[in-house]
Amino acid sequence: MRNNNRKNIFIDGHVHLYDNFDPDSFIEAIDRNFRKFAEHDENGFSDSIRMIFLTEAKENDFFTRIADNSLTLKNIDVHSEKTGEEGSILLMQNGSELFYIIRGRQIITKENIEILSVGPGPKIRDGLPAAEVLDQLREREELAILAWGVGKWLFGRGKLVKKIINTLDYPLLLIGDNSARPSIWLKPLIYRESEKLGIPIINGSDPLPLGGEAEKAGSYFFMLKGNFDPKKPLESIKKILRSDNKNIKFLGKRDSIFSFLKRQIKIQLKKHS
Repeated sequence: MRNNNRKNIFIDGHVHLYDNFDPDSFIEAIDRNFRKFAEHDENGFSDSIRMIFLTEAKENDFFTRIADNSLTLKNIDVHSEKTGEEGSILLMQNGSELFYIIRGRQIITKENIEILSVGPGPKIRDGLPAAEVLDQLREREELAILAWGVGKWLFGRGKLVKKIINTLDYPLLLIGDNSARPSIWLKPLIYRESEKLGIPIINGSDPLPLGGEAEKAGSYFFMLKGNFDPKKPLESIKKILRSDNKNIKFLGKRDSIFSFLKRQIKIQLKKHS
């Protein structure tokens, strides 16, 4: 008998919505990018689930505004609906499903390591040691994503990340790749070590707080296959990630070396302006 709950699930695992983004363009880009990169995939796009982890920085809380439909949108046909769990909502347009949004947070540790939490719990403040942050997330049973970044895992920080993946026994610990890693670069050594240890590697678009970056949302994501409960989308993902049959597949597009350099120059100029 066919399992009708088993779905292809497409997830952008690292998404930011910033104050300078047009929210309509942001939503349209996610829907468009998911379709652009997934509809021709051999596994098929029809009857699939689309999802983003909205990993919000600092004190941003766009999730709440989207959840209670107080975020101002020009497209009046778009609205959110509750699921049966805290920390997840379904975005709809004209009666059709667009994608699920899962609440998440970006945490910068004392060692300047970026950890993404995914779950309904309150934001853990920046500046705490990485070990303390991870202990809190493990206690809350939230996804904990060690987010790769250009130059962020070199020297002492790289040793700390290696120590974490080798010593932390937590099935919801993930490594997070992002679209800023140029397509010509080889897989980082820490990724290979994580794979040997059975720690899943996921990916996400990770748009920057720059003009035009809203268009990147949904452009780099991963696919899971598994049983999906629309009332408990986050719990469904956690169950799949805990299983021995994850079969994670990356889809979408990373930066070319030209776009990588262009984005890095822009973000440095913004930091020093």
